[in-house]
Amino acid sequence: MPALDSLHTRLPLAARILLSMAFVVLATALRFLLLPVDAGLVYLTFYWGVVVAFYLCGPGPGVLNVVLSGLAGVYFFSQPYSSLDLTSNGIVSLLVFSVTSALIGLVVVKLQSASAATRRMLDALALNEGRYQAIVEDQTDLICRFRADGQVLYVNDAYCRYFGTSSDEIVRGKWHPLVHPDDLPHIERELTRLSPDNPVVVIENRVFVADGSVRWAQFANHAFFDDRGALLEVQSVGRDITERKRLEARLDESMDELRDLYEYAPCAYYSLSADGTILRMNETGLNWLGRTRDDVIGKLKLPDVLTPEGQALFAETFPKFKTEGSVSNLEFDLVSLGGELRRVNASATAVTGPDGQFLMSRSVMFDITELSEARQALRQLAREQDAMLDNDLVGIVKLRDRRIIWANRATHRIFGYATGELTGRNTRELYSDDKAFDVLEHQVYSKAGAGDVFRLQFEMVRKDGVRIWIDASGTRMSANHEEWLWIFADITQLRKSQESAEYLSLHDDLTGLPNRRLLNDRLIQAVSQARRTRRPLMLCYLDLDGFKPVNDRWGHAAGDLLLQQVAARLLGCVRTNDTVCRLGGDEFVLMLTDMEEADEHEAVIARVSAELARPFSLGADQHAIVTASIGIAAFPDDADEAEPLLQRADEAMYQAKARGRNCTQRYQRMGQALFPTPDRRG
Repeated sequence: MPALDSLHTRLPLAARILLSMAFVVLATALRFLLLPVDAGLVYLTFYWGVVVAFYLCGPGPGVLNVVLSGLAGVYFFSQPYSSLDLTSNGIVSLLVFSVTSALIGLVVVKLQSASAATRRMLDALALNEGRYQAIVEDQTDLICRFRADGQVLYVNDAYCRYFGTSSDEIVRGKWHPLVHPDDLPHIERELTRLSPDNPVVVIENRVFVADGSVRWAQFANHAFFDDRGALLEVQSVGRDITERKRLEARLDESMDELRDLYEYAPCAYYSLSADGTILRMNETGLNWLGRTRDDVIGKLKLPDVLTPEGQALFAETFPKFKTEGSVSNLEFDLVSLGGELRRVNASATAVTGPDGQFLMSRSVMFDITELSEARQALRQLAREQDAMLDNDLVGIVKLRDRRIIWANRATHRIFGYATGELTGRNTRELYSDDKAFDVLEHQVYSKAGAGDVFRLQFEMVRKDGVRIWIDASGTRMSANHEEWLWIFADITQLRKSQESAEYLSLHDDLTGLPNRRLLNDRLIQAVSQARRTRRPLMLCYLDLDGFKPVNDRWGHAAGDLLLQQVAARLLGCVRTNDTVCRLGGDEFVLMLTDMEEADEHEAVIARVSAELARPFSLGADQHAIVTASIGIAAFPDDADEAEPLLQRADEAMYQAKARGRNCTQRYQRMGQALFPTPDRRG
């Protein structure tokens, strides 16, 4: 796609920056649409934006896209939400995203550079055959041809404008005075690498431009050799990359900042090998151990700095961790070189290779020494509260001025807090935002009298940030004091079951595809959109040929497996904005929307036919081949409403059946059809 590949050189920088920012907004919107905010996978939808930004907008806007995407991921999808504060997991996710995006950008830039060099080489060959008679003087790239000794043979107008001189002043002279003297040795070394086997080198260096300032430029130097391998001349095509260099410098600064955040975070980051050897550890962790990096990395194993109790815990949990891939909230004591004990809480996930083999851990430790001491003090208080209405089934909490003065075990379990940890806390911490907190104030607290009982369901937040649904009943204990007693239950699973039931009502339980009910809803919306945008909408009705023999020969289980594989292949043939639906039996419908031209559906149908032509594996020594009769109806040509459009596609499918199956048939009215639509009542 040459036009898109060079878009980053044709659009002005401001337009490319705006386009890159638009990709960030779109990626953020997709993240909101596709996944819940707290679903993890913070940067899942941002990677495509990074690739497209680097590809279409160039390195500078691409780096800007990475920075803005990182900020969006931190602000909207990393705990704590709607904040730029970072948790340890947020930092790790941001680091992985930043490094991965940098690698993506580097790959895209390198690919574009290689593509540009290839095109310039082909152009240079064509120009050599015609002795450069078709050089275009008004192109924006800087073009210069020079001999092996540096004598300039030709420069274009863009080159002259860039350096503020005329062609006559440059030609027959040397190009060296235009280059920053500190970069000349590097350029000379790179040019010596030119050979018949390596005719192109790309060099980035500083130059003196028209206004006397120093800027960065990138030159692709293409050498031409005679039959004996002697260098005849070099054609150099360049462009200004000053902005890219500035953005790269800013990126380096950002990476330094991230590195500082990693090394001196208030927690220890580290990695362990399969035998427990410490492979990596940040400065915070090394300070806790009182040792240098050289004394720790690759030399000590984690059990070497643990108490006997911690060593026993490590021996018990580390093998399970390598098998299961994650571990969390392990507490043990670290022993520093000076013998100081530090209570820590550790969590880790496993890094595995392509074959699933364990490579190393991705671990974090928090200093919970003070918290551990506080817990011991709270245990005595918890024992005294056990005699109260303490249970692990129904949450009971007593509030004063909306601050918790007592909560039973079930309350702490439901909200993910340690026993007694909620005491003294403001209940605002259990709500997702101020708005949710204030709603209860207006609905209940400001209106209640002594003895009034309220029953309502609302959403709250666990300590770990997970949102839960609560069914609560509360009453005001006295008129003179703002004391309340609430009894509640966690109904999150019940609501999830209700949502699951709603999903099942709209999807086929065998293939997971949308069912007829969901198709009808989407089709109505698609028709409305197509009418508004005046874009074609195609409906493809598929009926499998040869499905019944599969059931008869190998049974319904094989038939079900075949339908599942057909569904998967159909999904692979359409775009993300299209819909694949199973109506029942062996009938499927493809709804193709938002097309520029009506004939775009032909490529989709070709992919479908090719995919269905491949044999289906139904088990050991069981292979089936099926085809499809496909009927196609178009909006608005064949029908201008949803239900008639589906009927027309169905009729077209039966016209395809009448033609002999395994074919595609566009809907034709009865008077025009060569093959009449069969009577479906038979």
